Amino acid sequence: MEGTYLVILETKNDVDTMKIQVEVTEECLQGDAKDNEALRTGIVNALQSELMVRTEVELLPLGTIRISGVGKAKRVIDKRTL
Repeated sequence: MEGTYLVILETKNDVDTMKIQVEVTEECLQGDAKDNEALRTGIVNALQSELMVRTEVELLPLGTIRISGVGKAKRVIDKRTL
């Protein structure tokens, strides 16, 4: 089983934010807290380098994110207000 991800766009205090939820193996989550933070920070830095925006990253166990629907998976949820 491979992990998946979900991008959540929201507005907080009139500022648009981006949170990325990433599924990782149980071994990753059960490891040392320093290792988990290093993984999370590495993902944040890689995304910032590629996207040129700062993101929040949340590590979740495999199977946590439910992508429903038929056809192409919807991986971006836009909750921003206009």
